[in-house]
Formats: sequence, structure tokens, C-alpha cells
Amino acid sequence: MHKFVRGFGVGFLGLVAVLGLIYGLIKLDHNRAVRKYNENNWVIVNEDNGVTSVQGMAEGEPFSYVDNGTYYGGISVEGVELKGMDYTQARAAVMKVIEDKLNTISMVITVGDASLTLPARDFNISVNANEVLDAAYSLGRESLNDPTANYLKQKSLLENPVDYKLRYTCDRNRIEQRVADIAEFVNTEPVEPYVTVSQKPSANADTVEAGDDSPLIKDTDTIVETVCADNGKAIGYIYYNPGKEGFVLDQETMVNRILEAFDEGDYDCNLSAELERTAPEKTPSDIKGSVRQITSYTTEFDHDEKHMNRCRNVQKAAGILNGCVVKPGQEIS
Repeated sequence: MHKFVRGFGVGFLGLVAVLGLIYGLIKLDHNRAVRKYNENNWVIVNEDNGVTSVQGMAEGEPFSYVDNGTYYGGISVEGVELKGMDYTQARAAVMKVIEDKLNTISMVITVGDASLTLPARDFNISVNANEVLDAAYSLGRESLNDPTANYLKQKSLLENPVDYKLRYTCDRNRIEQRVADIAEFVNTEPVEPYVTVSQKPSANADTVEAGDDSPLIKDTDTIVETVCADNGKAIGYIYYNPGKEGFVLDQETMVNRILEAFDEGDYDCNLSAELERTAPEKTPSDIKGSVRQITSYTTEFDHDEKHMNRCRNVQKAAGILNGCVVKPGQEIS
């Protein structure tokens, strides 16, 4: 009998312990459920004027807020606080920031002796203002079905404010066009070597002062060829003159430098560019090799009083024709 009572007592105590454990678990789960209920229980009131009032529990504390369509505290764009502004007011404030920024854009491009100022309109700038305003407005309104989460976000904004930065983007095609305009103004084509001819003064004169017969060389690279009559008398000079270098702007490099400065926010910089030299395709030696005598004409007559008029006419014609350059496609008569 004593053994039965002792066994029953031990079994009873074990049962009580199990029941106590079950009760504790049920109570813990109940408290968790109550806390979850309290923290996810809210009241939303939508008023006729579009204002929404919210009341509820968050982190064990009651909360309430009003959504009247304005930006919450702790939100700014480029340092401009948007708290209490509606979308129209916020956009006006942001557009003022953009306008002030655009007024600072004035790049000066210097190429050789020429310079050109590029104001904001030359960049065809676009700004992500609408994107930023929409993102800023959504802060504290992220959840459609959880006002508690929205409240906690609004609370965190006051502790950790968010300042949005605007992104300015310029039109590369527009910059390329403006640089092309600069290039059209400053680029110069190289001048190819050319030929000039001069008479030897003594060729048609009885007397000439010393030194007058010397060729007039203006460039050390000029090649001079003496022209002689059939009798060997020097009658003039052919000058094979060197050409001149041209200059061209490296447009792609200039465009990239402008875009780089823009992306870095260096809107009022001064950019300079050196023009690249372009040499003529030919040299004086090249054109000298292409010049040759095509024909000649000789007339004979007695040098007497009877032929004096003819002599003067021939002399006059020789003076006109001597040194005359007939270019391709031209005629002389």
C-alpha cells in the first residue's frame, strides 16, 4: 500500500510539472500574440479633404500621424528641407536650385587665338528632378498595408535625415556639334607647294643696276630654277615655293574633356587645346619634277629700221608672256 501511494505521488508531481510547462508555453505564446496584435492593430481614418489619420501601436508605444500629402521631416534635396511642402511647392523649390546651378555653367574653350564660352543652353542639360521628388515623397509611405512600418520610417528620418542629390546630364550630341562649330572656325587646310615665275630685269633692258638680277628668295626651302632663252641668255626664274602647314582640332579629345569637366561639376572651368599640325602632301622637289617645257617659239628678222616696229612688238609680247603661269584648264591668247 505504501508503495502504491509513493508511486502515485511521484506520478502526480510529474503530471503537475508537465501541465505547468504546457501552461507556461501557452502563456508565452499568448503574450506574444497579444504583443503582435497590439503592434499591428491600428485605425485609419480617411477624411473628405484627402487627409488620412493613423493611430496604432509601435514597439509597445502608441503612435499617431497624419498624412496630408506633404513631405515628412528629415527629407531634403540639395540641402533644401521639404518638410511640410506639397509636391508643387517642393518642385518649385527644387527648380530654383536647378536654375541657380545652371546659371553657374560657363565653360571657356580656348583654341589657339580663338575662345568660345559655352553656357548651360549649349549643353542641353536634363535633370532627374521628377525622379528625386517621387523617391523623396515615397519615404514614410513605402507600405500600403502596414502603417506601423511607415511610422517607424518617419521616425527614423528624423534621426537619420536623407538629402537627395540631383543628377545633371548633358547631351553629348549637342557638345559634339558645338565643338564641330569651333573646329570649322579654327581649322585650316595645309597649303600645297606652288610655282611662281619672275622675269630677269636685264632680259628686256639695256642697263640694270647691280643686284637687280638676283632671284628674290623668300623662304629657305624655296627651289629656284633659272630660265634661259634658246641662245643661253638668262631671262627669268621659276620659284618652287614650299607649302604651309595646316592646323586641325582633335574634336573627340575636346568633347571628352568637356564632358569630363561637366561630370566632375567643374562648370566654370577654362579648357585649352593645341591644334594639331598637318603637313602638305607634296614638297617643292615634288612639283619641280612635274614642271617641264611644253613648247617654244623663235622668230627671226633683220635688226634694221624697216623691222623696228616688229622688233618692239616682239619685245612687248615677250615681256607679257615671259613669266606668265597658265594653270590647268586655263587658256591664254
